[in-house]
Amino acid sequence: MNRQEEHSIYGVMARFDTPTDVVRAARDANAAGYRQVNAYSPFPIEELSEAIGFHRDHVSKTVLLGGLLGAAGGFALQYFTSVIDYPINVGGRPLLSLPSFVPIIFESGILLAAFGAVLGMILMNGLPRPYHPVFNVPSFKRASRDAFFICIKATDPKFDPARTRDFLAGLGAKEVTDVEANLRSLTLLLLLAGVAVSGSACRQDMHDNPRYEAYEVGSHREIPEGTVARGALDTNPSAPKLEQGASTPAATPSPAGATAPTVTPAAAVPTGEDGFPFKVTKAILDRGQNRYNISCLPCHGALGDGNGMIALRGIRRPPSYHDERLRKAPTSYFYDVITNGFGAMSNYADQLTPEDRWKVIAYVRVLQLSQRVDGAALSEVDRRHLDGAEQGSKAETASGEGNQSVGGQGNQ
Repeated sequence: MNRQEEHSIYGVMARFDTPTDVVRAARDANAAGYRQVNAYSPFPIEELSEAIGFHRDHVSKTVLLGGLLGAAGGFALQYFTSVIDYPINVGGRPLLSLPSFVPIIFESGILLAAFGAVLGMILMNGLPRPYHPVFNVPSFKRASRDAFFICIKATDPKFDPARTRDFLAGLGAKEVTDVEANLRSLTLLLLLAGVAVSGSACRQDMHDNPRYEAYEVGSHREIPEGTVARGALDTNPSAPKLEQGASTPAATPSPAGATAPTVTPAAAVPTGEDGFPFKVTKAILDRGQNRYNISCLPCHGALGDGNGMIALRGIRRPPSYHDERLRKAPTSYFYDVITNGFGAMSNYADQLTPEDRWKVIAYVRVLQLSQRVDGAALSEVDRRHLDGAEQGSKAETASGEGNQSVGGQGNQ
C-alpha cells in the first residue's frame, strides 16, 4: 500500500461480542505498542479505559484554571469598584476589605470553574462533531446495542495497515474493517445543517420510527448460556421435588382429657439428582472448605451440626447436616437451597458462584461422612492418622484441665 492510500483511511476497526474479549484485546494492543487506540461499547466498562492506556484526562486543569481566573476576576472587579472607581467610607471600614470580598471571590471562582469543566470536556472530546469516520463501518451501528469495538488509528506511529489487520484478527475479532477517512467538507456540512433547519418543522411521530420485533436478530443481546426462564424451575434439574406423601403429617394420640390429637409433621425427604458436575479432588474440597468457613460456618458450625456462633447468640438454630433427612438429601437439594434460600436462610447466589456452590456441597458431604465413618474401612495409614489426631485432642484437653486446676489453686 502506497503512502497516499495509507492516509486515505482513518484506521482499522475490530468487532468483539463480549466485554471480556474487547478488554483483553485492548490490553494486548497496548502491550504491543499501539497508543492511538479508541474503544466503543454499549455501556461503560470500568477497566476498558485503563486497558487502552487512557489513565487521566486534562479537564481538571481547565477546572483549576477557570476557578483561578474566576476568583481573580471577582477580586479585581471588587477592587476596581470599591477602591478605584467609587470609593465609599462605610463606618470606617477600609476600602480594601478582604473579608467582605470573599463571597464574591468564591462565587465567581465556582462559576468559572464550572464553565471550565463543561467547555474543557466539550473541546477535548472534539465536540460538536456531526460526523465521524467510524460511521462508515456498517456494523458500527451495533455499538449502541450488543457489540464492542476497538479502533487503531492511522496516526499511531506503529500503524501499518496490513500488519494491524493481521494483529487484530489474531486477537479473536469477529470482524476486522478498514475505516475510511472521507470526512465531509465544510460545504456539505453546511448544506446538511440547512436541510436540517428547514425540515425541523416537519412532524415526526414515534410510530413512524423503525422498530425491531421481539427476538429479531440484532434487536437484543443474545441470551446467556444456561439462562432459566422465570417460573421454569420445574424443568431445572437443580430444583428438587418432594417424595409423594412425604410431607403428610402424622397424628400422635393425645393425652387423656385433650380435645384434639397432637399433629407432628413428618420430615420431608427431598429427592432429585445426586452427584457433582466434576470429579471431586482435594483442591475442590479445599476450596469448598474455604467458602464454607466464610459463608456457612457462622450459622452451621465447623462440624455442620448447627452450633455456629450465630445460633449460640440466640438466632434460630439451623438443622444439622447429620440429620437423617439431610444425609439422604441429594446434592441438587443443597444447590437449590444455596441458590434460592430456604426458611430463615436467605439465598447466597450473590456470594457464591455456581461452581463454588458445588464445591461447598462437596465439603458438606465430607462433614457428613466424618461423623459416620467406618474405622474398619479405613486404610492402615488413615487409621494411624486418626489415632494420632485423637491422642493429640486428648492431650490438649488434659493440658487445658491442668492449667485450669493450677489457676484455681493459685487463686485460692
